[in-house]
Amino acid sequence: MMNKVAAAVFTTILAPIGVYVATQKIGQTDPAPAPAEKAAAPARPADPPADPSQVVAEGTAGGPEAALVEAHRNAVREVAGRMVPAAERNRADKAVDRVAADGDALVRRSEELGSVRERVLGRVVYWKKARVTVDRKAVADRLRAAGVRVDEVR
Repeated sequence: MMNKVAAAVFTTILAPIGVYVATQKIGQTDPAPAPAEKAAAPARPADPPADPSQVVAEGTAGGPEAALVEAHRNAVREVAGRMVPAAERNRADKAVDRVAADGDALVRRSEELGSVRERVLGRVVYWKKARVTVDRKAVADRLRAAGVRVDEVR
């Protein structure tokens, strides 16, 4: 009986409070990061790109360079996902991940939009946001080589 009461109290009260507190702390930055560690955010939000090869992507990692590489991978993953027909997406997931793993090679241009250095659970984590132009033709070629059907590429 006591175990059931304790479990009910934990799941209905304590666990949600713990999750709330943890997520609030994750969103906080170090009290006084050095000016070079935190880049100024743009004055206005980034406009969604009109060009289908251009994506605004984010990356998080243990170092600033690794965070940018992760943003490039995420950009390639997004562009590749748009090129795969809806009926093929589940089957093509692994191929898209393999193509995105070599994200830097498929990036034509990258413009950093924001950067933050945070301390999360005792570790320093870098977050980067970038406007990335991806080589759609190269992505399509790699997807086709992996046996994935690709929608028309302009």
